[in-house]
Amino acid sequence: MSEHGTPESGLPPFPEGCRVMGLDYGTVRIGVALSDSELCTASPFGTLGAGRGLLPHLRELIVGQRVALVVMGLPERNDGAPGTLDTQIRHLASVLTREGYPVVFQNEAFSSVRAQQQLEQAGRPARERRGRHQATDRVAAALLLQDWLDAHPELRSGRR
Repeated sequence: MSEHGTPESGLPPFPEGCRVMGLDYGTVRIGVALSDSELCTASPFGTLGAGRGLLPHLRELIVGQRVALVVMGLPERNDGAPGTLDTQIRHLASVLTREGYPVVFQNEAFSSVRAQQQLEQAGRPARERRGRHQATDRVAAALLLQDWLDAHPELRSGRR
């Protein structure tokens, strides 16, 4: 079984066929996206409640979807200062890391705005209330994960 992750990427190796998960953390919901097993494309997957019960659901998804790495969105303000959710995001990342799940961060400033624009371009009006926030969170997670995948093409080099 070949492994991904290279010394150049600074990432731990992980088994072929595994996926990368993207998380767009919010105070109410967390958008979830998954890569394909070729590490080329990110797709919206779902949302999780940000309250109690989050960790068991995350563990279940990580194991069930063969996730080898979690990419967490970490918003940075224009002045470079940490975003308002920085502490909560870093806490969740440290818990996942302690449990043996590798975590990296991706700047996700404006991912929700980009997600709303993408949904509108796809024909989903911003005023459409039902499910709008969940869809935005899922798409925002996919956008930040795709940005990360695009920044790490070395992970898919040598693929068939």
